[in-house]
Amino acid sequence: MRVIEGRAIAAGLTLGLTLLAMSCDRQPNEVVHPTADNLPPPGSPVIRSEGTPLGLDPAALDSWTAARDALLSDWEIVAAFGQQGDIDSDAPDIFGMEIDLIAEGENIFVLDRQNHAVKIFRRNGDFVSGFGRAGSGPGEFRDPAGIERLSDGRLAVVDRGREIKLFSRTDSGYMYTDTHQVDFVPEYACTVGDRVFVSGWRRDRGTMIHELRLTDAGITQDFGSGYQADHWLAEDQLSDGPIACLGDPPRVVLVFERLPVVRAHSADGGGILWTSRNEDYLQPPIVERRDPAGRPSIAFSNIGKRDLVVSVTSISNRHVLLQNVRIEPMPDPADMVHEIRSYLIDAASGQGAYISNSLPLIAAVEPGYHLAKWLLPFPRIEIRMPYAEAQVSLVADLASAETGQ
Repeated sequence: MRVIEGRAIAAGLTLGLTLLAMSCDRQPNEVVHPTADNLPPPGSPVIRSEGTPLGLDPAALDSWTAARDALLSDWEIVAAFGQQGDIDSDAPDIFGMEIDLIAEGENIFVLDRQNHAVKIFRRNGDFVSGFGRAGSGPGEFRDPAGIERLSDGRLAVVDRGREIKLFSRTDSGYMYTDTHQVDFVPEYACTVGDRVFVSGWRRDRGTMIHELRLTDAGITQDFGSGYQADHWLAEDQLSDGPIACLGDPPRVVLVFERLPVVRAHSADGGGILWTSRNEDYLQPPIVERRDPAGRPSIAFSNIGKRDLVVSVTSISNRHVLLQNVRIEPMPDPADMVHEIRSYLIDAASGQGAYISNSLPLIAAVEPGYHLAKWLLPFPRIEIRMPYAEAQVSLVADLASAETGQ
């Protein structure tokens, strides 16, 4: 899935409002997370803070370098849409902070979580149509979190109300067809071929990744452990994170939102292929405290710079792009600084390195173009093509226009 990074940025802006503020004093009844047993052991793959990945053979390193250079090459913005305004406005291109994007041919599908709607645009930014509204009935969303396109053309919308809702294309647009209930809170999704994987901590099993069977209600397999702790509250708060799917062979990459940990699992059986540590991740202490009755609370630090994972995207079958937001608090919360830091990972080994702090959030990589987004100062979407390809496309468009005259 292309991620809903606004959730992480919003979390950075509201830390301490819903959970306890953090104290610097350590008490005997405290546990500081992440604990050592939840971090990759020595000798695990590393996502370096600079340079190039370690331990890659020459062919793999050449491939990583080429992918990095392609991501950092000159890109032409061939279309952009999104404007500042009240999200309750009727303007279709005013988006909430949490959006998920997918592409299909000339169409861009935008899931706007705050507006409880899917909005369809052409690649030039023209609005086509939309569907969905707040509610629990057919075609309505309680808390939509992600959107995926299935191999048969249907759209699957992941709803944190423990539902997956399906929509089929008709001559008059996309129509609601079915709802599948799940027994966990789904957070993120991705597809490989006609297989759908959804992330979300399942308390009864302690698993994080679930393959859904959407021909009828059910889960074909679940795998991948969440955060390990003595109390379920810490497990619940620290297990969430986005996923990305890769094919040939089919794999699922899980990144923990509040930890420097990236894992790759085989999609066939769920075995761990590698676990990597991002050495560039600024990890604030996360403190679990117990009151005299033994009830726990979790406190997240809001002091100093800190990182949150916002996105993981498959660039190809060989590489994964990881993007974090680095938050720097300021005396005036309105001036809080957000820096997007991008890392490229070799999908076969888990080795990777930091590549840029200037890339937008890459929502999808399609043949010939990237689908990107910015969230600040307001959410907006960009269609980016390599400069040379954009010039060829522009010449072709001009020639077509002249022929039409």
